[in-house]
Amino acid sequence: MKIVKAEKKDYDNVLDLVSDIIKDMEIKGNPQWDESYPIKEVLFHDIEDGTLFVMEEKGEFIALCALTENEEPQYVGINWMDKNTKALEIHRIAVHPDWQKKGIARKLFDFAEEYAHKNRHSSMRLDTYCKNLRMIKIIEQRGYIRTGEIFFPPLTRPFYCYEKIFG
Repeated sequence: MKIVKAEKKDYDNVLDLVSDIIKDMEIKGNPQWDESYPIKEVLFHDIEDGTLFVMEEKGEFIALCALTENEEPQYVGINWMDKNTKALEIHRIAVHPDWQKKGIARKLFDFAEEYAHKNRHSSMRLDTYCKNLRMIKIIEQRGYIRTGEIFFPPLTRPFYCYEKIFG
């Protein structure tokens, strides 16, 4: 397994991976991702900006995440613990259903945190839907602290914001 930066040539494979993940979320009753998020344009911009990373196994994409220094507009009201502006945000982290419960999410987080250290980020931030219990468990087991809530309409339940400070 290796984690690489997604390239423009990978776009269709990224869309296939996301489609499979969305179908699995629907089956499990998790509306965090659907036809309105993440939209194709967001994924394309992630690739163009060099912020989308994919995990490959034998040429197949099995997981992805976006790592960015650009603060999400919804994060403006969050009272982050680290007031430093050099935070790394992790978004769109997901694992193909065939590869879940095999430590893949842990490997993505290991990669993201190592990336943050190498690039001198003082903290990492992310959010997840309140009903995404598996991700909440992973995040909290890794030592992230819940710092607030945000909303993404049309969903009426909150997304929990988390932060982990390095040091």
